Amino acid sequence: MNDEPRVGHTPLQRHLGMYYLDDLDNPPADGSATVAGEVRDELKGPAGSLEGGLVATLIDTAGATAAARALNGLVATQSLTISFTAPVRVGPAVARGIPVRVGKRDAVVEVHLTDAGNGDRLCATALLTAVRIGERPALGEDGLVDR
Repeated sequence: MNDEPRVGHTPLQRHLGMYYLDDLDNPPADGSATVAGEVRDELKGPAGSLEGGLVATLIDTAGATAAARALNGLVATQSLTISFTAPVRVGPAVARGIPVRVGKRDAVVEVHLTDAGNGDRLCATALLTAVRIGERPALGEDGLVDR
């Protein structure tokens, strides 16, 4: 694993300050994927916590990445169920997805999202189902997904 965090691979991920905490080229043995996101003032809602849609985006990214590893291909999220348990207030928000069932074309991934700056407080749990839709996209020299 590199000591440097890997930035997001899409313009949206980079804009939101998302980055990978594990090595995308050499994933952990359990097939998990861990993604973190900054908690900046412009990403907080009126209550002072990270917007729920951004929590969902982190969960989706970690879950889909774990599913893509398990299915060895490009995936699309088919379903996502989230239980929000506490607000993310400090950050970074860290989402870790672990495959719990892998089929020929789909995978089910459990995702936990914590607030790392608040004692790793559990803030959301989720179950994501992803379906394989093609080959993995190539990354360009800039680290972005080539289209």
